Amino acid sequence: EMKFDIDIKDYPSQITLSNGSSYSLNTEILAFKETIKRNEVELGKQVFSLLVLKSFASSQQQTVFQNTSNQYSSMGSATINEFFFQPT
Repeated sequence: EMKFDIDIKDYPSQITLSNGSSYSLNTEILAFKETIKRNEVELGKQVFSLLVLKSFASSQQQTVFQNTSNQYSSMGSATINEFFFQPT
């Protein structure tokens, strides 16, 4: 049996969006960590996506959050992917 975990650290707690408003990455990342901690299927999906696609997959939580705040959620997930997967 194989087990995986995703550890996210050394990230800015807040970012400034292109429209000048602040956005809390800390809230998103804490919610993401809690989701993958409770849901092994979601964890497997994210690990696969990171290994194969080099980006996070849309999660169930992101879908719920997008229904309430589409603009900030899509900006947040795109920014998280850009932050962790910048070309070197």
